[in-house]
Amino acid sequence: MRILYISDRQDGGILRHVKCLRECLPSEVECYEIGHGGTEEFAGRNGHDIREWFQIRRIIGEFNPDIVHFHIPALMMMLYVRLFSKAKIIRSWHTIPFGSEGIKDRVVRWIMGKSSCYYLPVSTPTWDGLRKWIPDITGEIFYNSIQIKRMTVPDVPRGWKGKCPVVGMVGRRADVKDWPSFHEVERLVKEQIPMAVFVNGGEDAPCDGRKAIAEMDLFLMTSKNEALPTTMLECFLLGTPICGFLPVGGTCDVLGFSNGAVRDAFSKERDCRKLAAMVVRLLNDETQRRRMVEDGWQILKNHFAAETLVNGQLMEIYRKVIG
Repeated sequence: MRILYISDRQDGGILRHVKCLRECLPSEVECYEIGHGGTEEFAGRNGHDIREWFQIRRIIGEFNPDIVHFHIPALMMMLYVRLFSKAKIIRSWHTIPFGSEGIKDRVVRWIMGKSSCYYLPVSTPTWDGLRKWIPDITGEIFYNSIQIKRMTVPDVPRGWKGKCPVVGMVGRRADVKDWPSFHEVERLVKEQIPMAVFVNGGEDAPCDGRKAIAEMDLFLMTSKNEALPTTMLECFLLGTPICGFLPVGGTCDVLGFSNGAVRDAFSKERDCRKLAAMVVRLLNDETQRRRMVEDGWQILKNHFAAETLVNGQLMEIYRKVIG
């Protein structure tokens, strides 16, 4: 089986997801990736550069894939592949679509519904939104996943007394992350714990997200929506407790597997004062943060481990699509 991944142009959650899939594929699968950090970089920059079209055609001719798996919303590129390749097309869907009645959106919806593509939305809200937007599509939910590589619970969080507690979030500079609420919670927490340090990794400058998460005593998620946040899974992997606002899209899927420790750390109201009070309470309760780490590890191991999902569900999907 030969799989061609068409990935992203910049570092981020999608690239980490694709890298994870690629590394966990069984040895009998040959894989080629076009994208940042992949087998080959994109020849152009914007998806409409003619160099990219020739590049993809050349690679398909040389590699002869059974499946072309898109991880970017490049509709015209997908149709281009359809014109001259017999490969089956799979398209991961990493965002929650919103209905629109503009002429352009109606055309896009019609084309997507007729494209004979198999969709892999990354969470229940993503799948529900996609089916509402385009009722005729086929596909199934395939969660974002990460490699765990070990089978033991991460080191439990140590108490911060005598040092500055670190609270933070890692995410792009975008309205959906709701950085203003993050900073309002920061202000309220510092009224009670003046020595607290808040790290807004990724808001102003790129950072090593995993390293930043590992150094936090608490991860604070203020997002207005999420398809399914990879950073949440990385918190579970690294032993960093996490709290935030609900509802936030695919986060609800993750919390549905919680025994209560992680789920109860999410505020059901978008109230910065209540969330700040929760942050203070968790920073002062090492036992509860330890329970959250243990709960998060079980969620990750049982439901989001790439080693299991790729060799099981994803390979089954590939075989089914090839027929």
